[in-house]
Amino acid sequence: MSNPQLVFCDSYEALNKLYANGLPKNTKIITKSPTILRSNNTYVQNLEEYTDDQYREKFRNKSKILTYKIFNSLKKNKDYSEYSLLMAYNFLNFFNKIFFGSLFKEDIFKNEFWIVQPVCEEKQVNYALSSEIYNILETHPLCKKKKINVNVTKERSTRGNSKVSVFRRLRVVGYKGIFWYSINLIALLFKNNKYKIAIISTNELVRDIVYYLLWNK
Repeated sequence: MSNPQLVFCDSYEALNKLYANGLPKNTKIITKSPTILRSNNTYVQNLEEYTDDQYREKFRNKSKILTYKIFNSLKKNKDYSEYSLLMAYNFLNFFNKIFFGSLFKEDIFKNEFWIVQPVCEEKQVNYALSSEIYNILETHPLCKKKKINVNVTKERSTRGNSKVSVFRRLRVVGYKGIFWYSINLIALLFKNNKYKIAIISTNELVRDIVYYLLWNK
């Protein structure tokens, strides 16, 4: 497999292993990892370089409005009421893929490119390290998936062995995100509670719903 001109990678350890195995240092790297973005590599590009906070906020708000609208509409229909939640959830996933697709300029996919999938022994960590973007990119005819073994102790998050301060991360997730993670920590103290709910995948909408339900209770 020849070296590509473009690589999508969110694992700092995996990227260093690619360099050690012969990937040219002038290869363009697209990432959302703060650790990689804060490195001195001039060939690194932010995944969301062509967006801004206003664009992201507008997209999130639109996704919430449309998802609620679909859910409420189907909930009132006796033929589809029992599927309303599932269909709204699937729509949200589809809408998120539209957002990810909007992050790219078409001209970057003219040649073969790689997506790097970090792999370690812990399956839960593997899931955390896998970006939803991979699901879109891997269907491209010029995409090649490169699996790289990583150390679970170093890859404790999608940021790898990050030096990004806690305060910078809290600014990114916002007060609702902080509230969400606080709930998760507190929930560990009530493992025997008989009321349980399964959350298949967390996202902005799920966090906001939990926040408003508990805050306004």
